[in-house]
Amino acid sequence: MSESTQTERQDITINSNWIITVGMVLLFAVITFLLGWSVRDLLFDRVSLGLSQGDRDRWINTFSGAIGSVSFFALAYSFRGIQLKIALFLFGVNCTIRTVLPYLHISVDGRHFAAVAAALSRQITYVILLFAIAQWFKTVIGHAPPRDREARNS
Repeated sequence: MSESTQTERQDITINSNWIITVGMVLLFAVITFLLGWSVRDLLFDRVSLGLSQGDRDRWINTFSGAIGSVSFFALAYSFRGIQLKIALFLFGVNCTIRTVLPYLHISVDGRHFAAVAAALSRQITYVILLFAIAQWFKTVIGHAPPRDREARNS
């Protein structure tokens, strides 16, 4: 076979630190797992906020929920990308609902509705984060320019 008929192999390059790249791959895998778990729970009607009447008596749950809510809202404000702003805002709303709900006197049906709404918001957030990670990979992965044939043959 002549050299002109052989197809040129292009090398794939990643224009990022390898630690960040491995971290993003792991983050993508974890978010994909969480999305699958959340969809499975929603399909089999196993959604709940995990709240009981005794949860409002534990100040540490209220304190950590408030800190989580404020942190997610602050992170949503600090990022430039609209997708990440929406995802972090939805996480903040979800954390706020989990913090406030034990203090409200809501029926069991109302709690179930809130749990389903929270599950749907988490799933939307997971999908947004997966698309953001995929876009990041799209920006850092490229093809190396073809090498010179004389340099390869020597």
